[in-house]
Amino acid sequence: MYKIIENYLPEDSLEKIIEYIKYPQRYWYFCEKANDFSKENDYQLMHCMIDFNDDWSKVGHCFDFTDYDKDIVNRLMTPLGANKPYEIFRLRMNMFLKTQDYEKGLGYHRDVFDRDDITTMLIYLEDSNGYTEFKETKERVESKRNRALVFNSQIEHQTIMQTDIPIRRNININFKEIQ
Repeated sequence: MYKIIENYLPEDSLEKIIEYIKYPQRYWYFCEKANDFSKENDYQLMHCMIDFNDDWSKVGHCFDFTDYDKDIVNRLMTPLGANKPYEIFRLRMNMFLKTQDYEKGLGYHRDVFDRDDITTMLIYLEDSNGYTEFKETKERVESKRNRALVFNSQIEHQTIMQTDIPIRRNININFKEIQ
């Protein structure tokens, strides 16, 4: 159903990506709902890099791509297979702000509705007591620094909010390996 990859990124790449996210001019957008099935006040912040496009090197970016942005995308995808080509349909960075001291799910959802050939990869950027929970099995994958969680984008899952740290961040990539 899913695959966990511990220590997904080389440490220098992980640090470069965290530095990229912390850049003061990074555009974070307030999303009133984390997904279509979230309840009122189930919000998150999001930085979108690529939005539903087959060729991230040409068009479909949420902003003008620089060489630095391309380097970040390459660092994120290279550990999956150095010579494998991928179509990236969406790449975004999520930030969840601690808003309560009790466990709260943000609504089960599928990342991509109309394609069963798309894979989701979540890369967690820090340790927290937040989770990704799968609807069918109720299995939970804990948010651990530099852990990647890979699964079919059609599988229903939800974010379980953290209660132990002020912010929890992950990177959500929806992609297809080109054969």
